[in-house]
Formats: sequence, C-alpha cells, structure tokens
Amino acid sequence: MSSYNYDSFPLDFDMQAFIDFPSIANAGTKAPEGKVYNVKEEEWEELSTYWKEKTTIIEFGSIT
Repeated sequence: MSSYNYDSFPLDFDMQAFIDFPSIANAGTKAPEGKVYNVKEEEWEELSTYWKEKTTIIEFGSIT
C-alpha cells in the first residue's frame, strides 16, 4: 500500500473545502463558468466554449 506524497498539508490549507469537495460537483452537474488554459493553442478560454459545442467531461485530479 502506498502512502500519500506529503507528510502534511500546508498551514493555510482549507481543510473544510477539502472535506466538502466530493459533494460540490457530482457527475452530471453543470460546471461553473471559468477560464481554462488551452496548452495546444497557448491561450486562455472560457469553459463554456467547450460545452456549447458538445458534451464535455472535466476530470479533476492530482499530479502528485
């Protein structure tokens, strides 16, 4: 069994936001408007440009 990559979270870490995260955006929930960086085009875009064209899946994860 592997352990988490960090010994502890930063002192300014919002633990309540971490605890609440699973209930904030469930499958099928419309994503809030915001900007994402398109690495292919090297520019910022509105999220809504993606879901206006077709069904969009956004996956949140960690690279740690």
